[in-house]
Amino acid sequence: MTNCIACQVLTILFCFASGCVQSKVDDLPIVDGEQVPVRQTIDVGRVMPAGVHVIQSVDDFVELTGQPAYAASRAFQSVDFSSESVVIAARGECSTTGYSIRIVGIALSEDVLNIYLREGSPRGNGPVGMAMTYPTHAIVVSKLPNVIKVISNKLEDE
Repeated sequence: MTNCIACQVLTILFCFASGCVQSKVDDLPIVDGEQVPVRQTIDVGRVMPAGVHVIQSVDDFVELTGQPAYAASRAFQSVDFSSESVVIAARGECSTTGYSIRIVGIALSEDVLNIYLREGSPRGNGPVGMAMTYPTHAIVVSKLPNVIKVISNKLEDE
């Protein structure tokens, strides 16, 4: 009897540790174009202007954010701008915590870059902090053309 209870407890603990619930899979629409693989996600800090921004150099980021070049350089240490570009999705200024934005897919068709986004907002009666936040998500991809049309597609909220 004790072994049976111990096995059940271990099974439950294993499920919590490994995640019994399947993670949410993003169902992206079928698009014309080639899926662009994400090389890495980086932390670029605060980006105030809302929207999707393609960064081809540290100077592009300095121009977008007004941050000093030395601070921007630290954010992009792992990026080789000769062969890589950075795509930033920024939600802009939010008056409380609990907001989010994620790039869940990216596809390139000639000179059109389709970015698929999911945005999250505070819900229900969960705790919300009073703070100005600037949700962003930045990814590194293979070098994109210098002149490109960006189309952002918002999928259902999380």
